[in-house]
Amino acid sequence: MKVAPHGELRGITIAPDAAAKEPELAALVAQAIAICSQADYFIGRALIDMLGPRAAPAFAMYESIAWGYSRKRALRGTAALLLGDADFKIFELLLKAYGQDEDQRNKFAHWLWVSCEQAPGYVILLDPVEALRWNVTAHVAPDVAATREATEWIAECSCYSKPELKQILARFSDTLDLIELFRSLVGTPGSPKDQIRDLLTTHPRMRQIARRRGRP
Repeated sequence: MKVAPHGELRGITIAPDAAAKEPELAALVAQAIAICSQADYFIGRALIDMLGPRAAPAFAMYESIAWGYSRKRALRGTAALLLGDADFKIFELLLKAYGQDEDQRNKFAHWLWVSCEQAPGYVILLDPVEALRWNVTAHVAPDVAATREATEWIAECSCYSKPELKQILARFSDTLDLIELFRSLVGTPGSPKDQIRDLLTTHPRMRQIARRRGRP
């Protein structure tokens, strides 16, 4: 399948209605975005739980920082000041879990939805930068663009089957549950803290992240 000239891809459609061609899968993506958005909210609630009566001025600064690496840095810095070593290490792992989910959520929300007749049963997402790069190539080197196979485009896309999307949903739900459990640890007087710490540190997701290195 050849790439057609002048910015069109034969057999591949980049359009907002691409999601409508796989409505069941699109609904799973929407559910994943909703779960991760709830995790955003509960991460903020965890900050309030940690600060207690001192939450108002710190939250004003937190609110002024856009979501992303800077806000996670602010959360990490606050936690480092307020928590003991054991609880801070748990919070760092939670931020890494949340950061992984946030990256996936942003891809769902901001990448281009692509449909391809050769790949039914998949949500196919393409980085808009890659699409723009091809547009540039089509203008400055049309002969090169015209020889590109559609299968090359699919290789550059992120493709998700129904089972893969369900795995992502399960992972996002795990993160949300872990954040809620952490809130019980730092914000609920009289909670069984040792038991909660054990549940958090022995959870498979937390153990997996503990084995990896990288910024939250």
